[in-house]
Amino acid sequence: MIFISAFHLKGKIYESFNSLAYRAIRHSDNTPVIIKLFQQEYPSPKELARCKLEYEMTSMLLNG
Repeated sequence: MIFISAFHLKGKIYESFNSLAYRAIRHSDNTPVIIKLFQQEYPSPKELARCKLEYEMTSMLLNG
């Protein structure tokens, strides 16, 4: 498993050829979060655009 200093990773919840997703807790305020990472060091513009769209859709659902 990977290490990200500001978070305590609880476990992997998804893995594909393009990305990984982990359940985690943010140390600063104990907020549960999902961290999504690219498998490749340099993702394609298409993969970046898809990630941005996923973020925007999730933000709209959470923020109304």
